[in-house]
Amino acid sequence: MGLRNRIVIFLLMVIILISQNAYSGWQPQIENISIAWGEGDVQLSFEEGDTENRWPFLDAVLNDGKLVFTDLINKRYIVLNNDGSLFKSINWYFYENGEKRKNLDITYRYSNTQGFMTDGSIWSNVGKTFFLTSADGQQLQSIKQRPVELGVISTKYISSSKKLIVIQYPDQTFTVDMQGRYVRDLLNYVNVMSGKRVRKYDSCGKVLGEMTVPDNEYNIIRPAGDGFERVVETIAEYGDPVIAPNGDIYAAKRTQEALIVLKWVWQADPNVDAGPNVPEEVQALPSTSGIYITWNPAPQDPGCVTGYEIERAASANGSFTNLTTVPLTEDRTYNYNDTTATAGATWYYRISAKSDIGNSDPVEVSATRP
Repeated sequence: MGLRNRIVIFLLMVIILISQNAYSGWQPQIENISIAWGEGDVQLSFEEGDTENRWPFLDAVLNDGKLVFTDLINKRYIVLNNDGSLFKSINWYFYENGEKRKNLDITYRYSNTQGFMTDGSIWSNVGKTFFLTSADGQQLQSIKQRPVELGVISTKYISSSKKLIVIQYPDQTFTVDMQGRYVRDLLNYVNVMSGKRVRKYDSCGKVLGEMTVPDNEYNIIRPAGDGFERVVETIAEYGDPVIAPNGDIYAAKRTQEALIVLKWVWQADPNVDAGPNVPEEVQALPSTSGIYITWNPAPQDPGCVTGYEIERAASANGSFTNLTTVPLTEDRTYNYNDTTATAGATWYYRISAKSDIGNSDPVEVSATRP
């Protein structure tokens, strides 16, 4: 094989790989910053225990990229700039006249991030209390019940084995198929976290991307057996995912040498339509009374789908015109009998799922009426 042919094949392979990876999703992890262990201003601490290790929490990522940590061992909050330099350290206690006192003016508490506001403030949850904290670390509000800004959550069963979660925000309703912790980012996507798995949904309920924080890494020093317990050495522990306001994912990775903040950058595919997916298993069947069209619902029904549009043309390359719109049904069973189709002719149809933010691509079928 000549050099020219080899180059052509190589370029084709590159094009294929690029096209295969052109989709919405989080890009491969990168190491954002590394923080050494210790008690210094820009250090964190951890303790190894018999059953579990105690190490810092990455609580939140702010609008400007600042990282907020809970340093359990040193009993403080640390706020770092996005380059790893210290912005602020807030101790939980202080000493006055030799007596230990609790710091009542603690700022930058963002434990268990729940959602973001456009002004940079963040909702967080501690126990059964929700806190709204401003971008400069000041507590603005605390309430016992889930605020409407974070969505009113309900469950909708569509079969004995399948249920959907409906999240009703003041301006938008999301219907998702995964249960967990729901964080709406400022791109108008909902991120659902179950353990270390994250799934991102658009406003129509479509899954745009999914990823899982890596599993912990261990080195088996001595396997179990002959009366001995297994001895393992922890190489790396990974914290739960943290959603940034722009939809990126962060997670802390603990090693013996340092705490490393990992980052997965969200990249949306501009070619992905905002509307629902196509209706499924569309068929057009001839009958004595017309052309009988049947289909199964789009995955976002129930969800953002408002109905199904049927268009018709007299030829494959002809001009399609609107025939009717079929409303949603409770049992999610759909059909339409086109009694106006002339006998002895082949008719062409396009069926698409409708929504307030756009229609799905059409599914084309045809049939000849006897």
